[in-house]
Amino acid sequence: MASFVVHHIAGMYFLDELEKKIKISKENQSNFLLSNLIVDSTSKNSNLDTQTQKIVTHFRGNNDRDKVIQYPNLSLFLDKYVPYLKAGDFKTLGYLFHLYTDYKFFNNLFRDSFTFLDKDYKPTIYANEVKFVKLHKNNNVINNKDFWTHNTDTSIYDDYTTINKIVLEHFGYDFDYETLKNVGSSFTDIPIIEVNPQNIFAVLDKTKAFILEGHATNNNLKVFKIEDILDFIPTVVSEFFKDFSDILKNYKSNEVLSKKKN
Repeated sequence: MASFVVHHIAGMYFLDELEKKIKISKENQSNFLLSNLIVDSTSKNSNLDTQTQKIVTHFRGNNDRDKVIQYPNLSLFLDKYVPYLKAGDFKTLGYLFHLYTDYKFFNNLFRDSFTFLDKDYKPTIYANEVKFVKLHKNNNVINNKDFWTHNTDTSIYDDYTTINKIVLEHFGYDFDYETLKNVGSSFTDIPIIEVNPQNIFAVLDKTKAFILEGHATNNNLKVFKIEDILDFIPTVVSEFFKDFSDILKNYKSNEVLSKKKN
């Protein structure tokens, strides 16, 4: 999935593009950004491990449990929460945007960057079969364990840290930690029951820490290509507008009604 920082930058980019069409209140902007981040929250007091919790929060389908990459099932989310989207609720929109970004990150960026291979070096989608990973940027075939281990020459997690720095520098957005934290104090009535809104503070703290960590890296990517990373955010926003144009019309109508009332 995309990193906390990539999700935030993509969310900021989306709001900028949406504001070219409608005026968005500060409250709705904050609600969108917080909901966009809350998806990756986990509960420390839960009896379930992180990945099991994410099956619920990320609306993963039962048929994907044995796969190395488990996509968010957008239909599961829409079937349950489309009434809130039709009502123009920015918290629900932020949650949907996060799931959509993860789906595109897995389906496009992962697919273009590497392929999982079994013991016979044949492509596989199943977690228990993966032994190797082929990196498309240089055609190197590496051990799957090294791919997921920090501080190796081919660590995808090290790339995540580097990507945070790259997108922050390229798109020029700030992470307004104090403002979002203050707004988070009233972030209690999110319609999505799959997450605990009180976890937003931990997510904000983690995002801040990831940004600080990213600033300490260079721009050398081990797995991904820089141009693919920089193309990803504007592309995912453009495709979101296209795929959910009917839903976004509801937000335009509601903003117009809101301005008339005020």
